[in-house]
Amino acid sequence: MHLGLVKSGDRLPSLRAAAAEFGVDQRSILSAYRALAAEGLVDMRPRSGIYVATFPRLRLERPADSQWMLDMFIEGFNRGVSPIDLGARLTDSLNGARCSAVCVECNSDGALGITLQIQDDFGVPSSWVDVATLNDGETRRKISEAGMVLTTHFHAAQVRPVANELRRPLVVVTSDRDYSAQIRASLSRGPLYIIGCDARLADKLCAAWAGARWLANFRPIVIGRDDLASIPDGSPVFVTRAAAETMPAEALPAGAVLMHHTFSAETRATILDVLLSASQGASDADAERARAAG
Repeated sequence: MHLGLVKSGDRLPSLRAAAAEFGVDQRSILSAYRALAAEGLVDMRPRSGIYVATFPRLRLERPADSQWMLDMFIEGFNRGVSPIDLGARLTDSLNGARCSAVCVECNSDGALGITLQIQDDFGVPSSWVDVATLNDGETRRKISEAGMVLTTHFHAAQVRPVANELRRPLVVVTSDRDYSAQIRASLSRGPLYIIGCDARLADKLCAAWAGARWLANFRPIVIGRDDLASIPDGSPVFVTRAAAETMPAEALPAGAVLMHHTFSAETRATILDVLLSASQGASDADAERARAAG
């Protein structure tokens, strides 16, 4: 049991088999099994056999949201990584990626939201290019030098052929459904104002929400084109990160909510997959260079 050769619930040898294995009388084996049962180490089940006792898993009082950490540490143990080493391994996996990203978008509000989000969440340095310049030499150079290309479903059909040609992984970004539902819920209750820097954002959102009964409640405000004073007091207001960076905080309407381009779980998983693949590729390249140098 201590060596792990048998585990909880395993059936142990019968009296006859154990007596033959150890060369002793069956009464001696029965006495030993009874002693183990008295210690709670085995279960003696009439007409069934003798089994290693099943021990309940120890459960300590802890916050419910910490279960994922326990599961991660256990999975690390299963893969030969101790808890004390796991943090360093995870950090090295991301830092070793040496990866950058370029976002291909049609408006500065959406592009900056995506690039800042990947920098905040993953520490990946990012820039963006306008989809209208997709076939320009400078844009293609930036894409070819990036570790990954980000875009939205609106432009995926245009960007995918270029990413494939330049052999860059493409991530089609989608937003967190709960965050999107929050904005839709606000729209369904009445007028909602979104302050941005680029008029093309409003066009894109109108296209995305075409046919929705609450589209009439959408009130886009473009800095430099529209008057912020036209927003009624107390109205729900969202501000893009691009707009927030160009305006002093006191100029924003009271209660304005900063828009975060929160990634969906699928998008986060795809980005992590690209980063881990890049990290493994970098590690393999380093090992190959070390072998060549040796």
